Order: sequence, then structure tokens, then C-alpha cells
Amino acid sequence: MATIDEIKNRIRSEHPTLNKAVNHDVFQLTPEEYEATINDWAEAEYNQQEEERIRTNGGVSPDYASFRREAYPSLPDQLDMLWHAMDEGTITKATAFYDAILAVKNKYQKPS
Repeated sequence: MATIDEIKNRIRSEHPTLNKAVNHDVFQLTPEEYEATINDWAEAEYNQQEEERIRTNGGVSPDYASFRREAYPSLPDQLDMLWHAMDEGTITKATAFYDAILAVKNKYQKPS
């Protein structure tokens, strides 16, 4: 994974100058504008790289909730896992939940 400074240096080498258009005229960015643009681009690339690393390998992130949401099984799948664990006696039956699901399963049966 590249550091932010490595990313900045690569971007600078790929874009030694940058231009802006103002009222159909093209001007080269001032040194301050150039550095601000390089910093913005590098930060965006670094953040994207970090997001991909966490998405692939896991880890600590202030955006942990969205990573978890994407990784969790769907709610129907989670409920099905709970149902089967209760039905097999792996976990204690939550009577109201278990009875409600059992009633639906008995009414609408899966073909064998």
C-alpha cells in the first residue's frame, strides 16, 4: 500500500503542471492551487486504497457500520440461521419467535 507522500509524488510526476479554465480561457494553476489539487487527489486515492484494504482484509475503520452491513448475511438468511439453530436445539427456543415461524412453515411447506 502506497503512503500518501508516495501517491503525491507519483501524481506530481504524472502531472507536472495543471490547468484551469476560466471563461473559456485556460490558465496554469498557481503553485498554491497546484499543491492543493495534488493534495486533494492524493488524499482521495489514499482513502480509496485504504477502503479497499479494509474491505478485503478487515480492520478498524470509522466506517465500520457500512462494512458490516455489506458483509452480514441478509436478514432473511440470519433469521433462517436462528430458526434452524432453535429447531436443532443448538440454542434455546425463543418461544414467540419459534412458534410464529413454525406456524408459517407448517402452513406453507417446502416440497421434499
